[in-house]
Amino acid sequence: MKFFGSWTWKKLLKLRPFVYQFVKVKINSGATTSFWLDNWSPLGKLIDLIGEGGCLALGISLHTTVERAIQMYRSRMHRVPVFRQIEQEVLKLKSSSMNMMEDVCLWKRENGDFKPGFVTSQTWNLIRSRSSKVQWSKGIWYPEATPRFAFLSWLAVRNRLATGDKIIRWNPLAISTFWLCKQEQETRSVE
Repeated sequence: MKFFGSWTWKKLLKLRPFVYQFVKVKINSGATTSFWLDNWSPLGKLIDLIGEGGCLALGISLHTTVERAIQMYRSRMHRVPVFRQIEQEVLKLKSSSMNMMEDVCLWKRENGDFKPGFVTSQTWNLIRSRSSKVQWSKGIWYPEATPRFAFLSWLAVRNRLATGDKIIRWNPLAISTFWLCKQEQETRSVE
């Protein structure tokens, strides 16, 4: 039994640019972090900053890790300010004491800090859009409510029921009369 179909993975892959704003990498050894494609620098993802042409200008291959880039990097004179900023980041890492521990993936929290470990509730609160609480919510979502009826009531309040008048808008050839009596067009409105 497959848990995810190929269509699900394709949808997840399309979310990568969106997810990058919630993830940073703390460099320890730099062995598992991509120099260009991961968000390890205060400048962000370096490939987004200067494009693939920057790989040639700095002499660092696109698929190089941070560890390898620091080992092989040699200073150059750059006229472009962005290249100088990247060089400063590389030199900072070179002068800092990098250790042999694995790099750590950090996730954004509600307060804007990045910490290890993914917390679903914090990420959900960051990405969802909040609106003010509506007055009718207590009349539909209360502890003793039958979930099926509460859900249908919620759909009716939001005008999302698949009534005949809506079905006609979706498909003009569909049948829009009441299914039981076949008398008039089915609608949410009470007249």
